[in-house]
Amino acid sequence: RYLNSTRDYILARIFHLPTRAATRSFTDQRLTVDEKTLATARQEALQRKDIDGGWKMEFVPNLFPYQVPDGTKHYVMWFLLDPDNPAHMPDEAIITKVVNNFLKDIVKTDNYEFVWYRNPKPTIEDGGLTHHVQVFWREVEPS
Repeated sequence: RYLNSTRDYILARIFHLPTRAATRSFTDQRLTVDEKTLATARQEALQRKDIDGGWKMEFVPNLFPYQVPDGTKHYVMWFLLDPDNPAHMPDEAIITKVVNNFLKDIVKTDNYEFVWYRNPKPTIEDGGLTHHVQVFWREVEPS
């Protein structure tokens, strides 16, 4: 089965939100994430605001990684936003903190370094529903 849109792909495959059949024909049964499911995911994230800023977040390997030096990994940090609240966009300090926390969970030590950036021309447009940054990281020798 196919997902109905890029929006639905991101919500289902990146944020792991459940899908349902979109209203189509018998031969075209695409999947979608309904607004109630999306609202519930946002509400659950906001209830954890004191922990992580109120975003549903995912840190995943890039599906289409750039060519990078051996040992460097290319990930994407995704944030589920509230398009009705433009101020809900994470700032640089929050993005750095969140990426650092995810990497500590992956590496299990402080022996890593990373950089991240926002795409100047994002290839994924979804009406302000999500925000993502490219993250490049590698493990390093203990200092």
